[in-house]
Amino acid sequence: MLKFLSTEAEKEFVAGLVTKLKASLPPDSVAGAGKGATVNRITRQLEKTYETASDYQAERRLGFFRRAAFANHFKWELRNAGYSDEFIDVATEGLVMEMSKAAAKRPAAPGGGGR
Repeated sequence: MLKFLSTEAEKEFVAGLVTKLKASLPPDSVAGAGKGATVNRITRQLEKTYETASDYQAERRLGFFRRAAFANHFKWELRNAGYSDEFIDVATEGLVMEMSKAAAKRPAAPGGGGR
């Protein structure tokens, strides 16, 4: 029922995305205490994650609803992976910004009607 509203594909993709991020940037390495990852390393890993998400969006042509669901799934997967709230907020905000930029660059669908 209402399969067009299902976000299972996005949920599965995000789970894999966060698994890759966790492998390359473990939660304890960004916690700020002790010997953790450098700012450059964190930035590089997040940029790779955002690029993968933007590629997925371009391939699937995610609309507003699915992008919002994608970001929400991303936030919860990060929380379940054990990242700090501060990191989760920064990472999710960056994801939303990158996906919004990618959506704005996307050409309009054929016959999409004018404004």
